[in-house]
Amino acid sequence: MSTLDRNEDAPQLISGIHCMRRKCGLELTFQSNCMRNLYTNVIKVTSKNVIQKLRVRGSLVRELQQLVNKASDMDNE
Repeated sequence: MSTLDRNEDAPQLISGIHCMRRKCGLELTFQSNCMRNLYTNVIKVTSKNVIQKLRVRGSLVRELQQLVNKASDMDNE
């Protein structure tokens, strides 16, 4: 291959490089969108559910503690 042949291939190589850069950029954007969707739809929702369950359990524990206190107060009377 002579120098002239390589120079004639340069525009195709350059356009191929630009095409690959665009494709990689689109794939990275797609992957970051997938990660964002995963966070908002799965992790955020799961953590909200866990927090709500902990709140419910906390209130149940408080109610149980109040019942135990009432029962011990009745025993003391």
